[in-house]
Amino acid sequence: MKLNINHITLNVILGVYEFEQQAPQSVRVDVAYYFFDYLAACQTDNLADTICYATVAEKLQSVCNRKKYQLVEHLAWELSEVLVKDLEMAADIKVTVYKEAPVDNIHQCIVEIERHYAT
Repeated sequence: MKLNINHITLNVILGVYEFEQQAPQSVRVDVAYYFFDYLAACQTDNLADTICYATVAEKLQSVCNRKKYQLVEHLAWELSEVLVKDLEMAADIKVTVYKEAPVDNIHQCIVEIERHYAT
């Protein structure tokens, strides 16, 4: 079973240029959970048996609030870390971060981090 939470908007200080470190910018994040079986919520209709989207967004924003980041790769790793750490169900996770590029001839930088469940 796959659960996607897409287009999460986060505010973060991110970038290697001095002007990027002056104020937060918006980045977009997609999170995909790949569960090894169907979630109990499919049958129970109970929020406690699934992933709460609001909680995921809050956790990700809290990571962004911790510090200033230079690299999208590092931010993506830290976001995946908090999700893996708090995961109560067996699943693989993919976190995708979309950052607008600070240079004129590049529209966007996209970093994907895939974390695999380890027993």
